[in-house]
Amino acid sequence: MALEYIGAFIIGKFRGSIRAASCMVPMIAFFSCALLHGAPKRMNDKFADIISDGETNLSIVIDGKPEEKEAAEILKEILGKMSKRSDISISSSIPKNGFNGTSIFIRKDNDAKILTPDTANIDGTLNFKFKIYPNSVHILYPSDNSAINAVGFFLKKFCGVKFLAPGPIGTEIPRPAYLKIRTGNFEVNPSFKGRNLGLFADKNFAKLIGNSDDFTSSNHSMPQIIDAKTAALHPAWMARIDGKLQPHSNRVQVDFANSAMRLFVKEYAEKYFAENPKARIFSLTPADSSDFDNTPYSERLKRGFTANGYMDCSNLIFSFVNEISKFIRSKYPSKFVYSLAYLYTENPPSFKIADNIIVYLCEDRGNFFSSEKMSANTELLKKWSNSGTKFFGIYDYNYGNPYFIPRNTFQQIAYSIKNAFDAGARFYTCESFPNWAYDAHKIWLLSNLLTDASLDTEKLENEFFDSYYGESSKHIKEFFDIAQEQWNKRNDRPMWLTLYKRWEQAEIFPKESLDRMEAKLALAEKGAKSPMVIDRIKEIRLMFDVTKSLANTYRLQKKLWMYNISNTPKEHILDTIEAVKISKAIQKLDIKRYYENTKYPKASFKIWDELDYMDPSEMLAENMESRLEYAKNMLGEPDFRRAFSGGNSLWQTRKSDNANLKIKKSGNALTLSAWLPAYLYQRVEISENKKYSFNIKVSGNLEIGAVFYIELSFYSEEGRLLSKKRLRIPPLGSFKDKEMSISQVSPKGSKYAVAAIFAISMRESDFVEIKKPALWEKSR
Repeated sequence: MALEYIGAFIIGKFRGSIRAASCMVPMIAFFSCALLHGAPKRMNDKFADIISDGETNLSIVIDGKPEEKEAAEILKEILGKMSKRSDISISSSIPKNGFNGTSIFIRKDNDAKILTPDTANIDGTLNFKFKIYPNSVHILYPSDNSAINAVGFFLKKFCGVKFLAPGPIGTEIPRPAYLKIRTGNFEVNPSFKGRNLGLFADKNFAKLIGNSDDFTSSNHSMPQIIDAKTAALHPAWMARIDGKLQPHSNRVQVDFANSAMRLFVKEYAEKYFAENPKARIFSLTPADSSDFDNTPYSERLKRGFTANGYMDCSNLIFSFVNEISKFIRSKYPSKFVYSLAYLYTENPPSFKIADNIIVYLCEDRGNFFSSEKMSANTELLKKWSNSGTKFFGIYDYNYGNPYFIPRNTFQQIAYSIKNAFDAGARFYTCESFPNWAYDAHKIWLLSNLLTDASLDTEKLENEFFDSYYGESSKHIKEFFDIAQEQWNKRNDRPMWLTLYKRWEQAEIFPKESLDRMEAKLALAEKGAKSPMVIDRIKEIRLMFDVTKSLANTYRLQKKLWMYNISNTPKEHILDTIEAVKISKAIQKLDIKRYYENTKYPKASFKIWDELDYMDPSEMLAENMESRLEYAKNMLGEPDFRRAFSGGNSLWQTRKSDNANLKIKKSGNALTLSAWLPAYLYQRVEISENKKYSFNIKVSGNLEIGAVFYIELSFYSEEGRLLSKKRLRIPPLGSFKDKEMSISQVSPKGSKYAVAAIFAISMRESDFVEIKKPALWEKSR
């Protein structure tokens, strides 16, 4: 079989310089039908000869820049795999006596339109050019870090290579007998100029599919600019909260209005660009914290609350960012400043921001299963588009880890990118951390739409599944369709990353839906014939077994919490405790099997061990045994009678600013609700090597995403943490009189115990009523 691939040009879509939008779909269509039997068409001088009769005779010529070398090695490797015999050299020039084959030049385009704060038309910048002559191919990239991007575009658009996932398992490389490319000048003009896909495990793969992070930088940079050493020298630069200066922390803001601090940041930025002359952008992003300065001047700049329920600090933050950015532009006119419209700054400020600032609008667009959230985000995009901001983009959360479910937000991703592009966004960044078995098709969609936002989403989806899963594509697509369906039918109230690091993500995949997915996966496994398709489906099997076992562990633990202990037969409880133990053992085996067998960059499941404190098995088993003898309640205030009444209560409170902490007392009971992290605690002196039990009784209402847990920790006399133990109640909806208790032996060297009660992510309907707090010390 001979394959003559002359690109989409034969269809007439390429005429001089064109955008990628003009070529991608027709090219795919042509390539899919370009398998020809018999001899190839007669060669002529209108084509560059890449592969002839299965053989290559190529010279790759580079100038020697570091990324050009990497790009050339990738090109050599893949073109070598496309041919049955390859003769490909890499050099810095053509031999003096000439070269008998085709030369491929990889070079920086010195005539490329670069992007600066002064650029009037962003859509004409940073294009990739391909100049094809009978004996040479010129691959021209626009910026220092884009040589591999250019090779990726060349291999995809001219050679039919598909990069569907990292590594050999994820790359489709054709083996044509003949490959020739029509002569002419062609361009790829990406829709988004910044295209950070959030892929850190395989950077070259990311670049081959178009990743460009030239216009992103570090998030939450201020704690690194004003670091602990600087803050110690200038403590007044930190936020003052309720009259008290805060110590340096990654979780505390600076005083953004402080003029001396602003001068220091200007000098810091100037030094940064002087030491990093090739850097394109400088990050000015606040700490990831709600602990803002609340002195009168700062308070005057705050404007109520955002749509996501956070304090609106845009005027406070952007007045600082604006001043520093204008200074940077006076010193470095071509440089940019990286800024985030994130939680507290999601709204545009009441003034125009400097033209060298690129603002990324952060949103959990996975919440777009809610039409209300979609509409609110569209309005927010309009606000920024109409604010006079010259350059803006979107920041998304496309996990991946830390989700153990197939978080199929394919439709939400497609809508977000197209909607943002239409609103004027030209930059994109995200957090991904893919579970590749579940997320490869999402990354494929993402990379293609960022290159060309006009592409048809359904065609892209079908192309991926048909290419990647071949004869089993129908059943694998149905597997993922069920996952998308389960995500879309959610009826919990959307909240920022509601299920992030939450066991209750299993709630949206009840056993019935997992059984349906299992049936589709089994059909795909049965129908798989080719070795590559079999390997790819094995990856889904490895991951899906982990999903099922983790979901089963969650359901069994929740079942234990739902028992009415007083009228449930003891053997039922013991049977479920044993089932939890077995499920956890299966879960460990499934995770171990995944780690040992996956051919993708590994996802991590360590977080689920760290968050394994929802299991009440130990508490229930202890309660069913004869009661341990306890001598006394160690809490100095064994109820809430004096708490939060202005007196000297032993119950202390720690909370984030804007925690929306709601506390209501009724006799000895306390009703608690908090949006951002808040907790109550007592610290008491205890003895080492004794058993203690922290107990409370709770009633209330907890929906998906709301978190309530207790903690018992032990400290040395110097304040060193020796051990801690937690117990979290799952989202049960409405519940009454549930006991929560933690028992553990105080380690050697223990001097103090801290009994604490934590609440976070509670909405209007979420609350917990707490009664009978006690820290019992065992008497024998």
